[in-house]
Amino acid sequence: MKNPLKVISNLSLLLAIGLFFSSCGKDTLTPATDIDDIQALTSTEIACVDINLHVYLEGAYAPDRGEMTTDLHIRGLLPGQTFNGIGTPTPDGQPYDVAPWNYPGKEGDNWTDANYTGSETDWILVSFRTDITKSSEIAAAAALVNKDGSVTFVDECVLESDIADEVYVVIEHRAHMGIMTDKPVDITDGDLTYDFRVQDSYTNGLASVGQKEIAPGVWAMYAGDTDQTDAVSYDINGSDNIWYLHNGSFNIYHVADCNLDGDINGADKHMWMANNGFSSRVPK
Repeated sequence: MKNPLKVISNLSLLLAIGLFFSSCGKDTLTPATDIDDIQALTSTEIACVDINLHVYLEGAYAPDRGEMTTDLHIRGLLPGQTFNGIGTPTPDGQPYDVAPWNYPGKEGDNWTDANYTGSETDWILVSFRTDITKSSEIAAAAALVNKDGSVTFVDECVLESDIADEVYVVIEHRAHMGIMTDKPVDITDGDLTYDFRVQDSYTNGLASVGQKEIAPGVWAMYAGDTDQTDAVSYDINGSDNIWYLHNGSFNIYHVADCNLDGDINGADKHMWMANNGFSSRVPK
């Protein structure tokens, strides 16, 4: 939906009703204006930005298909799905309401299989900043990333168009290193469009990385950042080697599952080992 409008109720309803009728000093009330005038007095329309983002997660990317897997959905492990195998169903609700993200959004609450389309790879956390610092964040939302890299927002009005003319876009995933656009992205005619898949993301030039080129001209978020309690920025180091604590766990929705196939095994360790030592300078 392009530029949806959010309608906010106005507490001046009683005042509007008072304007709708005029006694003119008599006992009988007569209309003073029409219903369109009443609606104009009782509501405010706020234009919302139409956000079009694409991003790849290295762990789920399948080079032979040129897209990401949907194994978590196939296994019924995404939050709220009905899981019929041997294992524990994942509770409904977006997965970023816990530390270190502590995002309180209600996206995904009361979701079931019916709310998913089948093209989803996983949930991500998207935020918008007016400069590179975390303190400049003006909006955030949990969203779904699909196998083709497209991002689907649950809330139609994540970002209001009158807040900023350009923003930095930050994307986080529970098992991948966070990324940010390398420069602010223009909001033009109510549209914000950015494709992380075709370009590297923010670095400050000081031995840091943005994304990983997983194929010529194809970029993805680094897999293996499973412990994101780092205070300054994102990195992949020894503290992320948590796979050994959960190695052998199957049919589970867990941060140690770096390749997002629902199992924790040597394949997840391999991803951590391949990226160990890489760090970002995206401010937290």
